[in-house]
Amino acid sequence: MIKKILSSKIFLLFISLCFIYLGISTVKEAYKRYELKKEIGKLKQKIANLEEKNNQMEELIDYFNQDSFLEKQARIKLNLKKSGEKVMIIPEKPKERKQEAIRVFDKKEQQVAPEPNWKEWWNYFFNNLRE
Repeated sequence: MIKKILSSKIFLLFISLCFIYLGISTVKEAYKRYELKKEIGKLKQKIANLEEKNNQMEELIDYFNQDSFLEKQARIKLNLKKSGEKVMIIPEKPKERKQEAIRVFDKKEQQVAPEPNWKEWWNYFFNNLRE
């Protein structure tokens, strides 16, 4: 009886379908595992990048907390000076002179306007005939 069941076509078909199902399931799981490993690799890379940025930020914080940086910023932004230090003020007149020169140059350009192209051609062809 067992021999008859094992040799039947229905049993063979059933066993074949089971193996096919197991094969497909195995391939799906292998693909999922591959995708997860890829994702883990990306996340590890992202973690490494964030740790590097974090280290850079910590270095910046340390730099910003140094007295030399604070002193430099106080000089630049708050116009402070050290005791015993002399401050020199440089006037900003060169900028005004430069702007005046630009204005004069613009006025000269406005006074001399070139003739239109068609008029130059007209003069070229017809004024040369009179000579």
